[in-house]
Parts: sequence; C-alpha cells; structure tokens
Amino acid sequence: MPLATSPFDSVLISYFENVICSSSTLLDDKRYNPYRHVLLPMAFQSAGIYHATLAISANTLRLARPEYRVFALEHKQQALKALISIVKRRPSSNSDMDEMMGLILMLCWFEINDGCRPSWVKHLSGFRSLIRHHDENSSSRSACGQSLEKFFLQYFAFHLVLAKTAFRVDDVDLASGCGSDSLEAPVPPSSPLSASSLPSSILTASSTTSDHDKGFSFSPSTSFLSCHMPLETLDEIDPYMGFSNALLLLINEIADLAESQGPHLNSPQGLLDQDRADRVQTRSLRLKAGLEELEQRLPSAASSGQELAMRTPAVLATAEAYRLGALLLLYEVTTIQGTTRPWVNCVISRMDRTRHIQSILKLVEDNFDAMVHTAALPLWPLFLAGCCVDSDQDRLSVLRLFERTEQRKRYGNIPPARRVMEMVWRQRDLSMEERCVVSGGSAHNPKHMGLQPTGSVATAERCKPASNRSRARNRNLHKPRYEWERASAMLGGWKISLT
Repeated sequence: MPLATSPFDSVLISYFENVICSSSTLLDDKRYNPYRHVLLPMAFQSAGIYHATLAISANTLRLARPEYRVFALEHKQQALKALISIVKRRPSSNSDMDEMMGLILMLCWFEINDGCRPSWVKHLSGFRSLIRHHDENSSSRSACGQSLEKFFLQYFAFHLVLAKTAFRVDDVDLASGCGSDSLEAPVPPSSPLSASSLPSSILTASSTTSDHDKGFSFSPSTSFLSCHMPLETLDEIDPYMGFSNALLLLINEIADLAESQGPHLNSPQGLLDQDRADRVQTRSLRLKAGLEELEQRLPSAASSGQELAMRTPAVLATAEAYRLGALLLLYEVTTIQGTTRPWVNCVISRMDRTRHIQSILKLVEDNFDAMVHTAALPLWPLFLAGCCVDSDQDRLSVLRLFERTEQRKRYGNIPPARRVMEMVWRQRDLSMEERCVVSGGSAHNPKHMGLQPTGSVATAERCKPASNRSRARNRNLHKPRYEWERASAMLGGWKISLT
C-alpha cells in the first residue's frame, strides 16, 4: 500500500470508500460497483492511482468545504506525475496499461467534477487511443484484468456518447477509427452484432429494406462501441449508467444522425437535399420505433437482491427518463438546420415532445429522493427537458430540481449544466423579443430579419468567389447544431459532461 503523505490521507481514503463508492452506482455489490471493487483495490497497489483517489475525494469535499481545494490540487499533481512517469518508460505489460488507463479515467473524472474543465475531453481522447492496445492484448488478460477492461470501456462509451449529444467530438479525435460520416453502414464482419443476439428494439432501429443491403446496418461508431458490450445483456439496465447499453447505442445512432444531417455541398442554405432528406426520414422513423419498442430490464443477476428490490422504482424511473430523453434528442435532430419538411412531425410531433418533457420532469420529481443518493441520477434527460421547456412554470420546476441536486454539494458537473441551460433560455427569450420588435416595425422587409428573399439564395451563393464559398461551408460544418451547443459556445466554448 502506498505510504500516506498527510494526516488527511486517511480521511480522504475513508471518504472515498464510505461515501463516494457507496453512492456511485445504483447497486453496491461486487459485480455492479466497479468503484469499490475495481478502482479502490488498484489504489492500494499503485501510488499514482492512490493519489488520484485522494484527489477525487478532496475535490468532492471542496464543493462544500473550499479548504480541501489545496489537497485536491496536490494529489492531482502527484497523479499526473505518476502518469507521465509511466508514459516515459513506454509500458508494455498489462499491469502497466491497467495503471495508465486507471489514471486517465480518474483524472478525467476529477476534471468533470471540477466544473467540467476542458481537459476532461483530452483525457477521454487519450483513453480512446489506449483501447486499441487492450483490443490487441485482450486474449492474454487475467479475469481481474478483464474486469478492469470492462469497466474502462464502459466508462469510455458512456462519456463519449453523451458528449456527442452536447458538443462536437470530431475536433478532439474521439471518434477516430469509428467515424460517423454516413447515414447507414453495413455491420463489419468483425463486429459481434448479429440478428440472433440483438434486442428487438435494436433490430427495429437498424433494419433496412434496400435492395443492395439485406439485413441491418449501423453507423460505424455504433458498430465499434458494440464490440465491447455483452450482447446477451444489451437491454439490461446498467447500474453504473442508469440505463441499458441498448439505449446507449440508440442514443449514439441519433448523435451520428445529427452529424450526417449537416450542410452539404449541394445545399448552400444548409438544408438537406432530397435524397439525404429521405434517408434521414427513414432512419429517424426507425430510431423512433426502436426507442418506443425498447424495454429495459432490471439486472438479471441481482433480480432477487434486497437492495435492488428497495431501489427498483428509482432504477426503472431513471432508465425510463433516459429513454424519453433520447426521444427528445431525436426531435431536436429532426428539426435542426431549419428543416421544415412535412415528415418531421411524423417522427415526433410537438405534442409528443411536450408530453415527453412533462413525463421526464414527473419521473425525476416523484423519485428525486431515491435518485439523488447515487451518481446515476438522470442529469442528461433532465438537462434536455430543461433546455426544451417553454413555460415559466416549467422552468421554475426544472430550476428547483437542479437546486435540490446542487444542495448536496456532491457533483461538480451540475452547476455548469445549469448555467448552459439558463443561457439557452436567455438566448431564446432575446430572440423572441427581437422578433417582436422587428414584426412591430419592419416586418415586411426580410432583410431586417436577417433573411434573404428565398429565390436569391442559390444565386448569391454562386456569385461568391470559390474560396469564399469554401470558407462559408467550413463554417457551416462547425456551427452549433443544438441550442445548448450554441449556449456552451457563448459561455466560452464549454464542454459540459452530462454523465
């Protein structure tokens, strides 16, 4: 065991074991709590992970007691030194790789809990590059090593997919090797996905009727992520995430659909050409059907446990809130880029959207006391619902839920998420005020509304020099897709984590 360097070390390690580990997952047992049964044992074997563990404890405590900030930074610095040391000696053994991945994971965790500092994305990117090495050496790993790898990969997948719904990840190389530039890609031969092993919800979302592709297809990144998931339990609720891997894959498909719906060379206005619009419609309808058909099951191995029986209502409510959040995201994706096609309401109508928002708020409100005791609280769907609400009454309801969560002083990524949500509201209100002013004055002049007459758009685009058109398209490719992405950019390019 690493030597203690301060009398406070015993306090910090005790806090990690008794408070953080006890509340990090929905179920606290050997199979479902990797914090207690994977990371904590590593802390007693590795000085670097020991310091990272103490850094996380101190950083969590400083949310309520600022004096712990110094201890958090000191231990974080020691953990970074340990990571640099491992990198310099070019690790080749599985134990060295496990230690390196453990350090990167915990440093990523630290930065997320430290107000979502941008460096958490860099750690996640580094984490991505190490996964390839684990893939190459997985056959020679011990049972303990496989447990470590399983948790590391689940952590990466969870944070990557939800990050893709909050900001673009292509500029940080998180999706290298599993790009999302096509609407549909056949499942590669090396992928374990097969029709006989998939839940019906996934089959529904991925089925295709094209002549040239019989069977089913996914985006490349979904196929990549699925390679590290046990397919027989895809529809079981993961106590670490709070929802199933099947839903995680569907959310990833929606996020990739948003990428594929970006502006194209033949669409100077940023609208979809007819062919791609038809494919987006087909894909959107399949995803909606998959989400509606999805039934998330309680973990089978713990179905008779007393702890699960007590938490069953909150576990099911959390998973359902995430499913409804995915439907909200799908609504946003089908309406981005100003697409006003008649099929949009056939996917998810505005009435459905309102109903999903109210259902999420009710699920969180009714189960709040049970949900807030664990880190698997449904922040992502609550954030999406909050960004989408329209009435002042609903905004107050969302704010009260955020405030009640922040009062626990446990999760450092909650305040940044709330500030982004409030910026969404502020920008929406300002936009409405501007439209009211314009409509009261020069409503008949489209230039006063920042618009060009429809018939002149393509002509104006063609009249621009080629270099100008290229720069304009590059700007379009990187412009925010969602209101919350735009709000994050206005706050200084924040990269919030909604995990």
